[in-house]
Amino acid sequence: VLPGETFINVGQNPKVGSSIRQTQHTQLCQGSLKLYPILQIPSKHSPRRLRDSADATLEVVEVLPKDMSPEHAGIMIRVVAANPTSPAVVKFLVDLRFHLLSHVDGAAEAIDFLVTAVSDENGKFVVIFAPIAQLFQLDDQHPDLATWANPLTGESSEAVGLQETRIDFGKGVGHFLVAKPALRAQLLDNGEDTLRRIWAFNRIPGIQNLIEEFIVKNDVLANNTTE
Repeated sequence: VLPGETFINVGQNPKVGSSIRQTQHTQLCQGSLKLYPILQIPSKHSPRRLRDSADATLEVVEVLPKDMSPEHAGIMIRVVAANPTSPAVVKFLVDLRFHLLSHVDGAAEAIDFLVTAVSDENGKFVVIFAPIAQLFQLDDQHPDLATWANPLTGESSEAVGLQETRIDFGKGVGHFLVAKPALRAQLLDNGEDTLRRIWAFNRIPGIQNLIEEFIVKNDVLANNTTE
């Protein structure tokens, strides 16, 4: 990095984090992979290389607190590549998105996606593609103060004891604008556990099976890839 330059985190809000919803725009902030522990969570398997790429690898990462069972995990896809806009990477993400939208009931209003990309500071980029539930607001309060629900699990923020449950460009990596003292206290008490619980709250039941089904059915991995 030259003097005056910095690494950039670039992404797009899902609808729940967007004030304009229908015409979402790109978000930018200073950041790289090493600044966001939540994006560094290890996956169960070693990175697997995409078949049509010389270097791009993918991982399916489960995000949940230590006291939860795997079926409650939030899921993120982590793709690492020297060129994150290469045809192989773009095709994988676009086709996977279409597959998930085609196989979840009422998907257009039921699920959404958080997508963000950061540098690993070693010459490659990390693309995070996370399918999440479209939360809905249960009351008429300001969104920062409201009670939210995941319609796919039936859970509410009040029931699970979370002062914030939305995932967006900032909150997904741990950036919070705090509008209420209870959220501030919860984050300061155990920020990592709270963030992991937020990811778990946004889970889509059965999504990991759909992702693995797509990977196998479409033969997206290199033949020499091992788990």
